[in-house]
Amino acid sequence: MRLSIKILLFATVVLCVRCASDDETNDPEVRDLTAYSSTYDLIQGEIWDRDCITCHVEGSSFARQSNLILTEGVSYDQLVNRSPDNAAAQEDGLLLVGTEGIESLVTSFLWEKINAPDQEHFYADHPEYGAL
Repeated sequence: MRLSIKILLFATVVLCVRCASDDETNDPEVRDLTAYSSTYDLIQGEIWDRDCITCHVEGSSFARQSNLILTEGVSYDQLVNRSPDNAAAQEDGLLLVGTEGIESLVTSFLWEKINAPDQEHFYADHPEYGAL
């Protein structure tokens, strides 16, 4: 099953950093990624756990508002082939994350929310989608 191109590109970059020269392996910012058993486990550990679960954890007000929990063991089912709770995004036919690779990118609500470099597009074209 293929993931969105954004997630795959991130995983590729992370793996390339891991394969950097031996001189860089003493850098505390370069972590050992060999403990991950799958690409999704890497995404869980390096993206969701590090950057997202402070808000998207069961019981938090933000998780209740967004109806999205990204903790280990539930994040995949919470994201993949699931309609967002946002009514405007549902009406636009978006999924949080699709399974059709690059084709899913244009229908991904997650992509709309994390595509921070294109904030002008997000707020101009989709003000009803909420905040980035």
